[in-house]
Formats: sequence, structure tokens, C-alpha cells
Amino acid sequence: MHWTALDIRADRQRREPLYRQIVAHLREEIRGGRLPPGTRLPPTRILARQLGVTRLTVVNAYAELEADGLVTSHVGRGTFVAGTDGETPVARTWPPSATPGRPATELLDEFFRMARGPGVIAIHSPTALRELVPVKELQRAMAAVLRREGAEAVGYDAPGGYAPLREWLGEHLSEIGIRAAADSIVITAGTQQAIDLVTKLLVQPGDVVFTDSPTYVVVIDLLEARGARIIGVPMDAEGARLDIMETLIVRYRPRLFFTMPTFHNPTGITMSLERRRRLVTLARRHQLPVLEDDVHRDLWFTPPPPPLRALDRHGVVLYASGLTKSLLLGGLRLGFLVVPPEVKRQFVTAKQAADLHTNSLIQRVMDTLLRQGRLERPMVRLRQALQARRDRMVDALEREMPEGIRWTVPEGGYHLWLSLPPGISGVALYRAAIQHGVAVAPGMPFFPDREDRGHARLTFAVESPAAIDQGVRRLATAARQLLRARRPDDSRDLRRPVI
Repeated sequence: MHWTALDIRADRQRREPLYRQIVAHLREEIRGGRLPPGTRLPPTRILARQLGVTRLTVVNAYAELEADGLVTSHVGRGTFVAGTDGETPVARTWPPSATPGRPATELLDEFFRMARGPGVIAIHSPTALRELVPVKELQRAMAAVLRREGAEAVGYDAPGGYAPLREWLGEHLSEIGIRAAADSIVITAGTQQAIDLVTKLLVQPGDVVFTDSPTYVVVIDLLEARGARIIGVPMDAEGARLDIMETLIVRYRPRLFFTMPTFHNPTGITMSLERRRRLVTLARRHQLPVLEDDVHRDLWFTPPPPPLRALDRHGVVLYASGLTKSLLLGGLRLGFLVVPPEVKRQFVTAKQAADLHTNSLIQRVMDTLLRQGRLERPMVRLRQALQARRDRMVDALEREMPEGIRWTVPEGGYHLWLSLPPGISGVALYRAAIQHGVAVAPGMPFFPDREDRGHARLTFAVESPAAIDQGVRRLATAARQLLRARRPDDSRDLRRPVI
């Protein structure tokens, strides 16, 4: 069967990866009608030889076009421009490439959807350890609250939150160095709402906002929904690169800096104490508000440094955290925000406009659990289980992974971060891993610009230790396959990572 010759030029001097150049050219040709439905594209080996690239580069390009519904592949027949035989490639497609306006969470969810399947070992998303959820403690506390308060427990509440819970939080935060009176705390429907309130009040369309790069995908979507321009601050093993950040501050004059300095998602990195102090000083000097997401602090294996907010004496740090996620009770949606008392009214008003108030019953249940100390033992068990799985995953990586692949060793939280050798993208590893029966999260959606810098996030909170061993073994097999297919000059295909 004949195929259509293509006139494509791959420019290695451009910053855009080669496979993305191929995708852009073919997309334009297909949508412009110059490659009509039914056109057979060259086999990957033929096009790779023509362009002087690896076959894997062309495979990645065709896969992204298939994900966009522009082409369809048939084993033994080839790759065709879509539109014939009434076919719409959906179930077999790989997740699509990042496109302008595509939400980062939607992109990540698409990767996760493709990772579901029988026999797939899941080391990509923290959704398990169900056996450690403190269900009995929750049942007892809920029954006690309903007996004590009756209908009042499910009535309307103060927009800023249940007063006894805010008082308990003020006392608890002093143990980690944060001085916060009850009237500076706003109870929210999860940490995500706390972050959302800050962006609503501080960020206007067109404002520049800094984030860690990579960062939490939900924050990317929140900021883009506000019309903000996101600038990512590269990271190293100690956290955000402040030398780079100060240069960027002078150039862009950002409105806000979002950071997760403790057990960072997705990298697992914890910012050093010295860098925390320097960041607070830098923020004060430039009058740059910092939003600190500390949602994973309680999941420590080694106690972390104090929060940024504890080092701040001038009110530049806003502090957001959660009361339920760390105990695998994230579905209860309970978080809080610490703000300067003089601006609390603005945050309460914004909270009231969003949802009137956070669930009254859940606030009272959590207050009861915390005051009675019923969550202390479940938290210890959870830390022990996570640390054991972290150790198992790190040991397996050291034993199985080929040379050239690096990873972080987190001191808490759920995740660690793989850095791949030049010429191998995170999406390519994801695809190869799925073929070998293991799911990871490619790093691309975690970067504000959705650039694939050759990373993947691994989660050790999902599978059993034995399954972690097997999953890493499969992942290493996929990585070796990609390394064998790589050409020596493939390092120019990707912009290499800072971490």
C-alpha cells in the first residue's frame, strides 16, 4: 500500500522539540485540507529516516495526532488521516498534547484515564491506603456531635468558620511557630478553596504570578482562570531558585508567589531552612505576597523546617493548609487560611459569596476529633506506612533503574520525582510504562508552560510494598527500552531540566 510523501523540515536549532515540530506541521496540513481524510502517512521508520530523527520521535508525533482525533492507526495497515469509515479514535488514543487554554488538571486526568486497566500497577496518584482511613473514629465523633448539638450541628454557621475549631487551630499553629489568633483564621472547604480565595482577592487579569516550576496542577488552572500570566521559578534540591527568582522579580514585578515548600507536589522536595529565611527576606524587600501551601506538613518521616509563615514578621506570607487530606479524609473538604487580621473581613466576604460557609457538621466533628486526640494514632500509623513504602520504592529504584535516571528522596508526603536522561520525555516514559503494565504521571502537566522537560512523578502511597517492587521493575524495563531507541544527538530534542 502506498503512502503520501511529506515535505517536513525538522529544525534542531529551535527550542521546540522535534516531535512537536512534526505535530504542528501535520496538524496544519490536515486542518488546511492539504492532507484529506483517508490519506496514508509514511511509516514511522521511513519518516524518521527522511527527517534524520529517531523512530521514537515520529511515534510520539503520530500518537499525539491520534489523540487529537486527526489520524487513526491500524496494526498492519498504517496511519491514516481520520474521517474515513466513520471512525473516531477515542478509546485507543493516547492523552493529547498540551494546547493553549487546556486545563492542566484536565490533561493530567486524561493521562490517568488511560492508565486504568486490568493488571496495571498504579504508582501515579495517591488514592489508596483505604485500610488506614480512621472510619471508626469518624463515626464516634459524628455520633457524639449529633447527640450533643442536635439540629444546631447541621444549621447555618459563621462564614469565617466554627469558632472553637479556629481557637484550636490558633493554639496548634503556635507549636510550629505560627502566631495566629482565631480572628486571623478562615475555615475553608479544603486547601484548594483557601488558595482560590487568595487568587480571587489578589490577582487580576494580566497580573504576573510566580509559582514553583513544576507546581501543583490545580494552581495552574486557578491562576489561568483569573487571566494571570504564570512564570515558573525553577527548583533545585533545596527548593525554588532564589537567585533566578530575584532577577525575574525585577523584570516582571509579580503580584504573588505560590509555593509548597514542605513535601512539594510533585517533586517531594523540602525547602531548606536557610532558603526559607532568604525567601521571606526577599519577599519583604520586594513587597511580594507569598502564598504558602503546607497541606502535607503532618505527613513527615523527618520533621521539616518551620513554615515560611513562622519566619515572617512582616505579614508577607499567607498560610494555607488542610485538616482532612493528611488523614486520607480529603473528601470531607476541610482546610483553613491564615491571613493578617486587618484583611480577614475581605476573605470572609469572599468566602461567604462563594458558598456561605463550610459544612457545619464536619467542622464540629473535626473539632471533636482534634480536641480528644483521636487522630494521633491514625496519623502515626499513616506516617509509618508511607515511610515503609517510600523506602521500598527508593530501594527498588536503586536496584532496577538504568544509569542516567535520577530521583528525589522525600522526607514526607506521597511523591517522588524522576529526572530522565536527555532525549527521553516524560510522556514517552508514560507510554512505554503503560505498555509494560505500570502507570506513572508524566511531568508535563505540572509545568506552567506544559513543556515536557523529561520528568515523571511516582507515588508510593497507593500500592503494597510487593506491588511497588514489581511496578518499579516494569518501569525500569520501559526505561531501558527507551534508552536503547535513543540516538546520541537526541539530547537536542528537549530543554533539559533544572532539577
